[in-house]
Amino acid sequence: MHTVVEEAECLPPTTIFHGDADTAVVVGDSRAFVDKVKSLEKLKETEIRLVIREGMEHGFDEFAKRDEQRWLREQLEWVEGKWLATSSLNITRD
Repeated sequence: MHTVVEEAECLPPTTIFHGDADTAVVVGDSRAFVDKVKSLEKLKETEIRLVIREGMEHGFDEFAKRDEQRWLREQLEWVEGKWLATSSLNITRD
């Protein structure tokens, strides 16, 4: 994964959700990914967030509902705002 990041010219605004009780993927992997992105000069403008949910296992967000979970709603609104603001990503529409 780090090789892909090192070769990337840019990354979109990103939120990563991870449960700290995840037995499938260690939370340290997500932390390392975020740290790697933040350490690369060419990606210094990348907005990346890591949301760690205490006591949660892998896939904890599968049945989460936006209108019932404030943490999910807040992060989705952030991502939607960033991704829908295409001018900030230098994307043009035909």
